[in-house]
Amino acid sequence: MKLHYDTPMRFGMILQTVKTTLAAAMSWEVATQFTSNNYPYFAPLAAVLTVQITVADSLEKAMQRTVGIILGVAVSLLIGHWFGIETLSIFLVILLGMMISNALRLSNQ
Repeated sequence: MKLHYDTPMRFGMILQTVKTTLAAAMSWEVATQFTSNNYPYFAPLAAVLTVQITVADSLEKAMQRTVGIILGVAVSLLIGHWFGIETLSIFLVILLGMMISNALRLSNQ
C-alpha cells in the first residue's frame, strides 16, 4: 500500500467521523434510558454540533451551547409570556439573544 501525502489527513477525518457518530449514538442511548422520550432527536443533533476535533474544543463548545441554551430558554419564556408564540416573538427572542451574546463578547457559536 502506497502512502500519499494526504493519508494522515484522511485518517484524521476517519477518526473524527467515528468519534462524532459514536457520540451521536451514545447520546441517543443515554437520552432514551434517562427520559420518557422514545425518540430524542435533539440528543444526537446536539452531539454532532458539539463534537470538535479535540476534547478541549468539544468541552468548550458544549459549555458555550449549554449556557446559550439556558439563557435562550429564559429569554424565550419571558418574551413568550408577553407576546405568545408567533413570528414576532421568535424574531424578538433570536434578536435579543444575539444582542446579549454580542454584548458579552461571546463566540459566534
